[in-house]
Amino acid sequence: MRQDPAAYNLDPASGTPYEWAFSHVGLDRALNLTSGDPQVLVGIVDSGWAQIPDEQSKVAESWYYTTEGPDALDTGGHGTFVASIIAAPNDDGYGLAGYCGACRIVPFRVVNLNSFSVSAAIRKLVDEHVRVINLSLGGGPSFVLLDAINYAISKNVLVVASAGNDGASQVSYPAAWLMGENGALGWGLAVGASGRDDARASFSNWGTRLSLVAPGSGTSCSDGIWSALSPIASDFEDGGGCDTVVTDVTNGGKYAYAAGTSFSAPEVAGVAALVMAARPELTSSQVADVIEKSATRPSGVWQPDVGWGVLNAAAALELATGRSSADAVTLGAVQLIGSKFAGAAGSAWARLTWADGVTVSAGTADCTVRIRGLALHALATLNNGTATCGWTVPRGTVGAGSGTIVATDAEGNQTSVGFTFTVLAVPKPAKASKKKR
Repeated sequence: MRQDPAAYNLDPASGTPYEWAFSHVGLDRALNLTSGDPQVLVGIVDSGWAQIPDEQSKVAESWYYTTEGPDALDTGGHGTFVASIIAAPNDDGYGLAGYCGACRIVPFRVVNLNSFSVSAAIRKLVDEHVRVINLSLGGGPSFVLLDAINYAISKNVLVVASAGNDGASQVSYPAAWLMGENGALGWGLAVGASGRDDARASFSNWGTRLSLVAPGSGTSCSDGIWSALSPIASDFEDGGGCDTVVTDVTNGGKYAYAAGTSFSAPEVAGVAALVMAARPELTSSQVADVIEKSATRPSGVWQPDVGWGVLNAAAALELATGRSSADAVTLGAVQLIGSKFAGAAGSAWARLTWADGVTVSAGTADCTVRIRGLALHALATLNNGTATCGWTVPRGTVGAGSGTIVATDAEGNQTSVGFTFTVLAVPKPAKASKKKR
């Protein structure tokens, strides 16, 4: 369980977390196998980024065209929305949980999305040593753009692009250049959108060049993909539909539900960065292969409407590492307080965390305590991730003692830890010595 409110707070309208897609594709479990790597850079060609908590600490550097503005800050909102899906800091107790763990992003703000400006941005990001480039954009074919895509591929950069929102039977460019025909291994990932039911969203382009799909739509406009917005977000503030802006009363941040393949692609880009963190020696095409092979698909074969299936982050990390991503809990080292002497109260406590080190905030605890085979009355509690066992040693009872703390999280995962202690007899008061006359 992440410590980011959007990942666990329930939307009253749907009864599920605002950021439902995060757990839907197994990101929590994937993060059991790697927390990501800040050395893995994800480039983003979009409308820029915002100086907000969901993003600011994760920006390695940013770029922009001086002819389009004085900086790379986003006033449209689309780039901030995409960047926050990829890289919002995890477990900071604020806003969103990001898909890439500890990765960092390099946004390139492009206002005029023509083939020349996008191509130059791609080349610059490649030269800045990004490992992944997210392109939540699309259009027709362009030799200039194709050359830039090929430049990225030649430098072992994984390009992830959205398939388009026309409901057409042909993937838009540049995504169409990234995938081989009918499921053949390509050089990047062309990403369509799926809904909560894992079927292709009606607006999502499909066809022979589709790699896979990822959540990009909910059951309605009220529960699509949730992400953060820049303080000024003109693309989202025109009113109505899935782009209705909400201001979080607890932190003042702007958020919205939105739908589109633009928001499916960054989910895949974030997972690709996680795979690279876990297996840095893999080539970009090998990472693409891992993500495609691990996608969830009932038939087990490539299909033109969903490609290789729905993004499955947990399965991707399992395939990449050869290890299980199953949730597990663990109790840390036991700390003892009191109970040194007979008749005194004593306690032991230990921190309960999941496998990825995140504190377990909800669950139960139990414990047993014995001294020389005598079972003592003991009481256990679990509060804010601390499992505590308390007891009182009867008067006159001394010797070696032992105990066990058992803790269980809300999903039923259980762990235990033992401890030992020694109880001494209460020291007799010292007698005053008599002074000789």
